[in-house]
Formats: sequence, C-alpha cells, structure tokens
Amino acid sequence: MGKIKKWKTIIYDTMDNHPTWKDIKDIECQDDDRISITYEDSDYTEDKYIIEVEREVEETDEEYQKRMDIAKMSEDILKKLRYQQYLELCKEFGDKNKIETLLYNRDLRHEEGL
Repeated sequence: MGKIKKWKTIIYDTMDNHPTWKDIKDIECQDDDRISITYEDSDYTEDKYIIEVEREVEETDEEYQKRMDIAKMSEDILKKLRYQQYLELCKEFGDKNKIETLLYNRDLRHEEGL
C-alpha cells in the first residue's frame, strides 16, 4: 500500500466584505487547486465571507507511517476477534472439522451476498 493523495486546505481566510479580485489576486494557486468563496450568515456573530483554497497533496512520511500503524493494529484486532469467534464455535459444536465447514459455508454465503 503506497502513499495516498488527499485534499489539504492551504489558505483559509475570512473577510467582512464581499471579496474582490484585489483580495485574491496574490494567492499563488496551482492549476488543480480548488477555490471556494462562501458567505456565512450568522444570527450570533458578524456575517462574513470565507475564502478557502485546497490542494491535493501526497501524505507525508509521518502520516503514511501512522496510517500503516493503524491498519496493522486493526488487522491484529480483527484477527483476535476471529479467533475468539472460532473458540466460541469450538465450545458450541466441538468438532473441529464441523466448525471449519461452518466457517467455510458462512464465508461462501457472505461472498455470494446471502
């Protein structure tokens, strides 16, 4: 599993007045950047305009390692849960071959969408 790309907010700014070209012309954008200008009408605070620029970037080495660590932990937890289920089936049905047949049939039904 390699590094993934994700959208990251590179500019987030708020303004009291409607943004004009002079407000955004100095923003260094790339061809594929996403730009959004939204208006937030609030009953509790002052109304404001929000300028947001997002860029698709590759995850950092640290983000990649963290994602891999979480995936490994999830895999280990799922393996332990499957083993606990296996032990419960052993208690209930006793016969190892019968249990393996039940698990196999369950997996087949799951794959077929039943």
